[in-house]
Amino acid sequence: MINLNPPKNGKHYTQSEVRGKYIDIIDLWMGFCDHLELVNNTSTVNFMKRRMDFLVEEVNELHQALDDDDTIEIIDGAIDVAFVALTQAYHLYRSKGFDEAAARTAVRASMIQVGVTNMTKIIPEKGADAGEKICKPEGWEPPKIQNIIDNHKRTVLEAEEREARAEAG
Repeated sequence: MINLNPPKNGKHYTQSEVRGKYIDIIDLWMGFCDHLELVNNTSTVNFMKRRMDFLVEEVNELHQALDDDDTIEIIDGAIDVAFVALTQAYHLYRSKGFDEAAARTAVRASMIQVGVTNMTKIIPEKGADAGEKICKPEGWEPPKIQNIIDNHKRTVLEAEEREARAEAG
């Protein structure tokens, strides 16, 4: 069990400790979902669509919490949406042949790719709250998710080649 309570010596966690605990929680969640769902299911299109139904349900609950101005439910709903969405990405990587550890790493890499590209978007002069859309700047490039998949395939092939050479020689 991860201890998320502050250290007893009254100090605060460092950013890297907090980041590590956050990643640990995501890893635990993906592993838990792996245990619950991939044991009995494969990540087929129907499975992924069922997961999308979960996401829609969570988004609807978040909308309701916003309408009710319920701070606790808004936070809970936003985190639920994030976890369901991350799990969707995780299951997709698993369906593409990534093992548990590789899928977790790929989800983290994807989060970084999407985060970095989103941070390059242009915030409207009046601000996003004014109803203006955050825009992609000229020359904007989408996240390089395909590179993550290609790198995994290359790593697997290289490992298989090394293993074949070791057995042959």
